[in-house]
Amino acid sequence: MTANAELQTLINAWLKQLKQRDLSSHTVEAYQRDVTQFIDFLAGHYEQEVNPASFDTLKAMDVRSFLAKRREQETTQSRSLARSLSGLRSFTLYLSEKDYPVSSAFKIVKSPRIPKSLPRPMSQNDALQMIALAGDVSSRPWENLRNQALLVLIYGCGLRISEALDLSYGERPKPDNVSVRITGKGKKQRDAPILPLIADAIQQYIKAAPFDFKDDDPLFRGVKGGRFSARQVQMIVAKCRRLMGLPDEVTPHAFRHSFATHLLAAGGDLRTIQELLGHSSLSSTQIYTEIEDTELGRIYKNAHPRSKL
Repeated sequence: MTANAELQTLINAWLKQLKQRDLSSHTVEAYQRDVTQFIDFLAGHYEQEVNPASFDTLKAMDVRSFLAKRREQETTQSRSLARSLSGLRSFTLYLSEKDYPVSSAFKIVKSPRIPKSLPRPMSQNDALQMIALAGDVSSRPWENLRNQALLVLIYGCGLRISEALDLSYGERPKPDNVSVRITGKGKKQRDAPILPLIADAIQQYIKAAPFDFKDDDPLFRGVKGGRFSARQVQMIVAKCRRLMGLPDEVTPHAFRHSFATHLLAAGGDLRTIQELLGHSSLSSTQIYTEIEDTELGRIYKNAHPRSKL
């Protein structure tokens, strides 16, 4: 990054403050990446090292040019661009708090409009078939058991992939447990009910894994014993998805969407599903009612004779 020493010191202090505010590690990393990309852009744009004073002379056109370049070169979606702008605003607010003058450019530029899109869950049969396939993608039997245990946990509890991968061995659901403590976004904790088959799947994986587990070890581990990564899970799901002929939208997160949609279809109430998903706002959960309405409309059009009149 082409920031001078003073600016780099400020960035490090800002990141430290974000971590102390209990923002998720993923948000902090994303914000750091956004500011890094913006500084690289400014350095190339003005062909000089970037310093704190650079943020005082910025024009709205500079910010818009940065966003346009990201959209053009990286085919970045509006949601990511909006997050980038949020990260830059957070950093410039920190500069202001430290009595550094900051241009009003970040206030002038509006966030990109995020198109409304519905989550895309899998059918129950597809979810179960993918879990079965995940148990047959590796030549190592213990890895297949790990893959299945992880997907069963995500689907059975509606977890984010990061929430499942962040679990330590000491936090694992045990056969006699009725719930597992999950740490979600903003370090907020919730208790997720555990079905016996989920705890059994995890126990089978642990028995087969070639490691000695300690309480602070990651529960889900890779071949070398380190924490299993989200990217590796994505690759497994992508392989299964191709074998099943499913669309690219089917990702590990689709298991969480499927959990919520299937619960709602079975008569679950929104407040309960909100708590299970760890949503801070009910409006985040209500989107699943729209999925249900869309699906009912599709079924009606296909099955009701008068719908074709």
